Amino acid sequence: MAPILLIRLVLQLLPLLLLLSYLPTALSAARCNSADKRALLRFKKALGNPYTIITWTADTDCCSQWLAMECDPDTGRVTSIHISYSEAAGPLPAAVGDLPYLTTLILRKSPNVTGTFPPALTKLTNLKMLWMDWNSLSGPLPDFLGRMAKLEYINLSFNKITGSIPPSLGKLPKLQAIFLDRNRLTGTIPESIGLLHHPDGLYIRLSHNNLTGPVPQSFKGSNISQIDLSRNQLTGDPSVLFQTGGWTSSILVFIDLSRNQLEFDLSKSQFSSNLGRLELNHNRVYGKIPTQLAKLDGLHSFNVSYNRLCGEIPQGGVFDSLTEYEFFHNRCLCGKPLAPCK
Repeated sequence: MAPILLIRLVLQLLPLLLLLSYLPTALSAARCNSADKRALLRFKKALGNPYTIITWTADTDCCSQWLAMECDPDTGRVTSIHISYSEAAGPLPAAVGDLPYLTTLILRKSPNVTGTFPPALTKLTNLKMLWMDWNSLSGPLPDFLGRMAKLEYINLSFNKITGSIPPSLGKLPKLQAIFLDRNRLTGTIPESIGLLHHPDGLYIRLSHNNLTGPVPQSFKGSNISQIDLSRNQLTGDPSVLFQTGGWTSSILVFIDLSRNQLEFDLSKSQFSSNLGRLELNHNRVYGKIPTQLAKLDGLHSFNVSYNRLCGEIPQGGVFDSLTEYEFFHNRCLCGKPLAPCK
């Protein structure tokens, strides 16, 4: 085609090309659900109109032009809010409950987000992820969280939450991860938490609280991948945890029980073959260190310092790489890496 003819063709098609260039935006605007948009604007206003979500305006399309949220590309319904490091202030707005298709709610690293959870949260029957760590949430954990049956991930770490852990959380059928560490929780760990089950393993963090009482026996046979109960005031014998994780040999089990008031005979404990980490330092553990631990190929971290153990330290396996710091301040441990036994 001659250049002059090509130019004429382009000029003739130019209006159509311009129209097509605007078509995706127009289609996106049509997909933005108006009820969801109004709810998000109320949500933004209740949080003090933080700069982080400055793109949330009434004259723009929420699905194609707003940041920190996502829509279903087919229906235009809001499915995700993800706000971090923001100037948001005040409690979680009740307007969030007017987003019926929301599956992910992330509002974190916003220290002026305060207060408790609104009952309107229970309207989010599709919510899978509740991620609100590093805020200033306070008050007790509401029992109604245990009625949100699709929840898979709860992270409320680094807040100021008080009271006890609702037993209803242990009845969530799809829950895989529950992170409540670094709060001000009191009371005992509910038996129901030990009954949680997930095909890909459980992740539980309850450390840096004021939890008391024993580790529930309901953890026997559970499929824990990681559990951190450190820096509480737990008592008794937690060895039921040492045999968890036998559900698969491909994932190592990490257990941190350090800095509690646990008191039991370690000599009598049995351990899962895929134990990868065991932290028992700063407790009241007595007896001897079982030789079985030296035969666990996956065990790479072990600490029993500041306890009441005696006897010779096993050799081989993980013990070949440990230092005196994992064993010192016990009653009468001996052998490498400590002084020889007499």
